[in-house]
Order: sequence, then C-alpha cells, then structure tokens
Amino acid sequence: MLEDLRRVRDTSQSHQILGSQPFAIERTPSSTITLDREVFEGLSPGQDTQAQAQLRSRPGAPENTTSRIRALATISNILQKKSPTVAVAMIVILIALVGFILITNFWPRASHQPLAEAKRFYDKGTDALRDGAYYQASKALERAISVDDKFLLAHARLAEAWAELDYSDKAKDELLRMTAVAPDRSALPPLEALYLKAITETVAHDFGSAIESYHSISEQVPEAEKPFAYVDLGRAFEKNEEVKKAIESFENATKLDPQYAAAFLRLGVVHGRQQDLERAADAFQKAQQLYHDLSNQEGEAEALYQRGSLLNKVGKIAEARLYLEKALAINKPTDNKYQLIRTLLQLSRVAGSEGNTQYAREVATQAIDSARSDGLENLTTQGLLDLGHVFLTRNELKIAEEYFKQALDFAQKNKGLRNEARAFLMLGNLRMQQDDADGARRYVEQAIPFYQRGGYSKESWQALYLLGHSNDLKGDYSNALQAFNQQLELAQKWGDKSQIALSHEGIGTVLAHQEGYKEALSHFDECYKLYNSLGKKLNAGYASLNRGDMLWQLGRYQEATVAINQAAAIAELPEGGYRQLSGRVCLIKARLALSQHRLSEAKAFGQQAVAIATTQSEHTAVEAKNTLGLAQALAGEKRQGRLSCEQAVVEARRTGDPRLVDSALLTLAETLLLSGDAKNALTTALQAQASFARTGRQDSEWRACLIVGLAGQVMADFSITREFLLRANNLVEALKQKWGNETYATYSARTDIASYSKRLNEVSMRAI
Repeated sequence: MLEDLRRVRDTSQSHQILGSQPFAIERTPSSTITLDREVFEGLSPGQDTQAQAQLRSRPGAPENTTSRIRALATISNILQKKSPTVAVAMIVILIALVGFILITNFWPRASHQPLAEAKRFYDKGTDALRDGAYYQASKALERAISVDDKFLLAHARLAEAWAELDYSDKAKDELLRMTAVAPDRSALPPLEALYLKAITETVAHDFGSAIESYHSISEQVPEAEKPFAYVDLGRAFEKNEEVKKAIESFENATKLDPQYAAAFLRLGVVHGRQQDLERAADAFQKAQQLYHDLSNQEGEAEALYQRGSLLNKVGKIAEARLYLEKALAINKPTDNKYQLIRTLLQLSRVAGSEGNTQYAREVATQAIDSARSDGLENLTTQGLLDLGHVFLTRNELKIAEEYFKQALDFAQKNKGLRNEARAFLMLGNLRMQQDDADGARRYVEQAIPFYQRGGYSKESWQALYLLGHSNDLKGDYSNALQAFNQQLELAQKWGDKSQIALSHEGIGTVLAHQEGYKEALSHFDECYKLYNSLGKKLNAGYASLNRGDMLWQLGRYQEATVAINQAAAIAELPEGGYRQLSGRVCLIKARLALSQHRLSEAKAFGQQAVAIATTQSEHTAVEAKNTLGLAQALAGEKRQGRLSCEQAVVEARRTGDPRLVDSALLTLAETLLLSGDAKNALTTALQAQASFARTGRQDSEWRACLIVGLAGQVMADFSITREFLLRANNLVEALKQKWGNETYATYSARTDIASYSKRLNEVSMRAI
C-alpha cells in the first residue's frame, strides 16, 4: 500500500502550512520578521537599542534579530557617508544580507524522512486502523516509533489507536510526545500537516473538523491514494453518526479500488447499522474473500466477527454463532489474543440471546481471564459489562449488578473513560428495571458529560432515553415526552431501526400513562412492526403486550386477546429467561378479565402476577395487587380485597411513582366503598381525583368523581354528591369530544365502563 508520506513528498512545499492543536497543546508559531521602513531608514547608532526592543516585542521574532538589525543600521550609516563606488559595493552586500535573512527565515526546510523499516510498520499499523483492528495497529505503530521516534505521523496514528481502545491517557500522552518531537510544524509539507490535523481532531472527538480535513485530503492526494483517503473520510462520517455519507465515502473507495478489502468491511458495518442486512452481507462477503485471497487471516476473521455481531443484534442467533465460530477457528492458530477475546465475548452474547446463561458465563469468564492475564484492561472491563448484560436481559438483576460494579471499579482503576461511562449507563438501565428512577438518574447523569463532550451521539441518545423514562416514573410527562420525541427525530435521521423502535416505545409509554390510549396504540403498533422485522423476540413480546393493554382499555377485547396471547407465546419460549415478561402478561390478563367481570379468572391471573412480579418488578407487583384486591372485593371477599389494595398503596408510595400511587388510591377507594367504609372511601377518592385533575387523566378522574359522589350519597352529603356527579358527567362529555364518537363508542362498551356509566346515570337522576 502506498504511504501517506509518499503523498507528502510528491506535493509542492510552497502551499500553506496547516497546523493542529491536540487537546490543550499550544502550537509554536512560525518565526517571521516584518521589515518596517521607519525602523531601518536613518537609524543611528544611538537608536539601535530602541529598534531592537521594538522587534523583540513582536510575536515570533527570532533570537538572532539583534545582530541583523545592527548590520542593517551600520550599512545605512555608511550609505549616507561614503562615495558612490563604495555605496554600490555596499548595496550589493545589503542585497546579499537581505537574501540571507529571507532564506533562513522563510525558505521551507526539509521535513524529517522516516527510516524505511519505520515506514513499513507505519503502513501496517495504518492498514490495521482502517480494518478496525486497533490492537494490531497499536503494536505495529509502537514498532514504527521504536525504530524512528521522530516519525510524527506514526505518533499521531498511535494516539488514534489508543483512543479507539479506550486508553485516553495514552492517546493524550502520545500527542504530547508528538508535539515535543516537532514543536514547530512550519517545516512540514502541507499534506503531512493536514493529516496530522485530521488525526488529532479525530482523537479529540472533533469529528466535524476531522471530516473537513479528510475531505481536503481526499481532494489533494494523487488518484492512486484516493481510496485510502475515502476510507478515512468514511470513518470520520461514521463516528459523527452521518451513516449515509459514510456509506457514500466507502462506496467511492470500492469503486476506485474494487480490491480494497477494508472499504468493503467498513461498508458492511455501516449497512448493518441501518439494518440493511442484504447489502451488509454482500459487503462482508466481498471483504472476507479479498482478505482470504491476500492470506490476511486477521482481516478475514474481522469480517466474520463483524458479520456475526450484526446477526446477533438482529436476532439471527444461529447464523451469528456460525460466523463467530468460523472467526474463532481462524483466530486460534494466530497470536492475536485481542481478536480472539473479542470473538469469545461476542459468542457469550449469542449464548445469552439463546437463553443459555451457563454457557454464556463460561465463555465470558474464559475471555475475561485471558484478557487479565495478557494485560488487556479494556477488554477485561468490556467482558464484565457484557457478562452483566447477559444477566440483565434475563432479569437476574443482582448478578448483573455485581458484574457492572466490578466493571466500573476496573474501568476507574485503569482510567478507561469510555468503559466507565458505559458502566454508569448499564447501572442506570438496571435501576430503571428496578423502577428506581432516582437511582437511574444518578448513574446516567455521570455518563452524559463524557458522551456529550466526546461527540458520542448514540450513547448520548441512550443516556437521554433513560432520563426520559426516569422523568416518566416521576410523573414529569411533559419533559419525558419532549425527550422521547427528540430522540425519535435523531433515530430517524440515523436510520437506526432499533433506536426508532425504542423511541416509539418511550412515546407510547408516556401517552399510555396520560391515558391517551389510541395515540399510544399507534406508537406501540409501529414499535411491534420494527422489532418483528429485526427479529428481536423479547422486545416484540413487550410491544405486543403493550398493544394488548391499550386495546382492552379501548374496549377492543378480541384484538387485545390476540395481542396478549402473542406476548404470552414469546414469554413461554423454551429458551426461557423471559420471566419478567411472564409476570407482565399475567397482570394484563388479570386486568382484561376484571374489565369483563370475569372475577375468578381475574383473581387467578392476579395471584400469578403477584407471585412472579414480587422478585422481578416492583411496579408490576403493585399493579397486580391492585387488580387482585378489586377482583376479590367484587367477588365478595371484601376484607381480603381491602388488605390487598392497602398493601398496594403502601408499596406504590415506596416506588415514588405518582401515577402508580394515584391508581392504587382509586382502586382502594372503590374497595372501601364496597366494604361499607364510605367515609374513608370519599377521602381516598378525593385525594386521587385531585391528582388526576392535575395530570389530565380524565378517564381515571371521572371514575374517581363517581366514587366520591356515591360515597357522599351513602353519607347523605347531597351537596358533595351533586357537585362530583356533575363533574363526572362533564368529564365524560369531554372524553367524547377528545376521542371522537368511534373510539368513545368502543370504550363505553367495555363491561366495567358500561356498569360505571349506568350507576352514574341512575345516581345523577336521583341527585337532581
């Protein structure tokens, strides 16, 4: 492969020099002199010191300026006193002296020419960077520098490799060494300076500037070098989440050089990010074949690894395992421990997706032990995080938390900032699954600064997504909805179907909590379609269950039953690990049965939901006890029903979720009324009604008003009865206007809503 340096030497050195400023490193300005007429004309010996001071005070004045000023001053005086012949001779001397000054200060000096062996290792390291083989790149570039420590581009590329490997301190130190080697880059040819600028900007995560620099490079390099420049440009676009432009750059590289394996490899990765599996598979296949033909085992294994990783992400587990095992077979005979460990970790994720937790743990432990013994700190941390994620997806939260905290401790000890931020993010996600909004916020807020400073758009999105859910749990629906809508726009811009699905799920959840059932359903419908297309079974199961939950509340019982049963089928898959989904399925079945007044079924499903959710999800457990308590009270088990609902209120308050508390209070109020305690029923219902009014939950509010009115009637407080029955009627009319006739018709046909409406009409007539 032709080197970046050969391009530099072939380029005219008379172009403008471009410098760079890595991190907070100051650039040494090039030396310049300004020749001012007033300084040199008529200068007498007594004025010499003043002139010197003027020049020395200018930025960039060289140290030998003083002697030159004296020479010029002397010549000036001679010219005023000597004969014409002497004057002519002195003019010749003056011209020669000025020429010398100009040459020594402005004529470009030759840049350092690296040794041949150093260039060979540099080329190998740069190729590895473009292949995504960052560990191999670091080793080759270290060799290049050991051979020739003045090789600036080798220092820069090594800093890039360290940054990719999450060794941020090493990356910064390498840039400092580079600056120490060449504090004044004015001698550098323009293209070499531009490469240094682009690489430094990449290391500093200034991807927008790096894109501009690499674009300039792609325009200036010779035609034979353009494929390599386009791959560098594509990588910058990829890091800046401009996936379509990255694809365009990589495609340009493959058109110019159809034998360039790295371009096809990167093209496969970015097509995979858009879930364009057909194009990704085609690009990976071409890359694999080209690497094979070149006898590049590491490149071939990388192509297989990337293909297997993509297939695992989209739920094609069997195919993923096939490609990863092929990569593992190629890796084992080589001495590439880094690639071997990465492949083992990915196989662990595949096993986790299959529900084979024991095998996942064994493989991940093997990878972690190997990483530790070889001093690969970042892979050790990554392995711990991956292993924790296996247990997180199976809802084995205590085990997951242990691994995440080990990873966090390891990342902090080894100053792996990216892995540290990822550990914070994973712990925040875990806290969300535990319905701990405050705990989630504490962890996520520690990750956000790193991601935002470093330009990690997708990770920033994930952090904000978790914050959106924490806002939802705290009842801050406005900010939660705003966050999710912004995230949807970003996900659509990137074309990432998984992120788009998650955004729809977040929006649907907030709308459901605001009792906008129809609007929420449309987002859950879209979410379900996307997860199905991606082959994500567990996610599709939750999306189907959310659809069923909205459908029954809209009175569309038959459709709801189909959607709930689809979720139940996924929860019962033989690979297991979906116990939390099972608990949620039982809850929604109980709520549907209660709505239809099928009380024995409601109690049975409610008891199952409580049994499962007690160890899985505090929120689900509260809702299950709530549903079970009302079913018991309606079935005549009034004392037991009241106890269940009272427990639900206590546990709801412990979660800190106001929506959960209000719903539990409404159910308790109805249970108290059924048990004959009208006074406490009225007080409890009033408390719930006030909160529903503040949050705009009209469906719940009109039923709370009905309970208040019925309790007032029992207590013979007819003024409160009339007031709240009137409010209930007004809220019902408002719902009709808000939802439209068709939606309200199916809603009002629900068995429970029809019963409530009948009682409202009867009591209202008597109260009037």
